Amino acid sequence: GYVSMFQLARLYEAGQGVEKDLVQAMRWLTALSRLSSQADLQKASRALLAQITPQMSSEGRAIGKLLGDRVRLNN
Repeated sequence: GYVSMFQLARLYEAGQGVEKDLVQAMRWLTALSRLSSQADLQKASRALLAQITPQMSSEGRAIGKLLGDRVRLNN
């Protein structure tokens, strides 16, 4: 569910158990943001944006948007 998506984003951001990948972290946060508007999610997104380049952000958001749309359609 949503908690798992958030945790996965945080794992990618920290490189904990997976190779650190800020684009993947943004992907999962973007997908989740299309499904939820919780304050913790917004805070995590702002913190991640401070660490990545605009290109990385755009790539992660584009992938996350597609994923979020796909999850929304399946629910």
